[in-house]
Amino acid sequence: MYSISLLNAVLAIVCLSVSTFVVIGVTDSEDDNHRVIIGYNRIMMSEPQNETYIERIRKNCGARMCLEIVNRTRTVWKNGTKIVPIYKCRDGYKELNGVCTPICTNDCEYGTCVAPEHCECFVGYASDENDLRNCNPVCDGCEHGKCISPNICTCNDDYQWDADQNKCDPICESNCPNGKCIAPNKCACNENYHLDETLNSCMPECKPDRINGQCISPNRCQSTSP
Repeated sequence: MYSISLLNAVLAIVCLSVSTFVVIGVTDSEDDNHRVIIGYNRIMMSEPQNETYIERIRKNCGARMCLEIVNRTRTVWKNGTKIVPIYKCRDGYKELNGVCTPICTNDCEYGTCVAPEHCECFVGYASDENDLRNCNPVCDGCEHGKCISPNICTCNDDYQWDADQNKCDPICESNCPNGKCIAPNKCACNENYHLDETLNSCMPECKPDRINGQCISPNRCQSTSP
């Protein structure tokens, strides 16, 4: 009974082993986990160790007594000191679930924070050249408009979306017959037509100019005389 009580007392002491903080030296050394060592803990502890010992057992060897030597193993507790480094995350990193992870102050919308203030963008987005924290949507075209998500544009005023060409086309109120709308309310006329700036429309040309007639198509006149 006495030996059992003593063993329990020893185990209780081991469970309450004392840790003492000792700063042996501060270093700026880094590891692959984005940590730096800022000091050390010296821990006073007891650890179990296996120990081999010899046990001599008396045996009856018939007319005489003899000894049998047996090797046995037992667990003993030995006091020792363990030096444990103290880490902190490098600048630009924070601890999350025991791991030093990079910090991106805008939470890296549309991407993943892979380094301090540096986002790796999702498919369909690209890094902003002026700010690697931002991921901007990518559109094929979108001239005269704003890319609001991958390949989706909102056109500027006086422009309209052409889904077939995937671009923003200018709007001309006259629709530019016999020509092409090249800018808001600005037509470029086909060959043998000229722009009537008052009507913002392309009118046919007749050469030479006809008197008392109306040019109804290139080099084709209609008489206006009675």
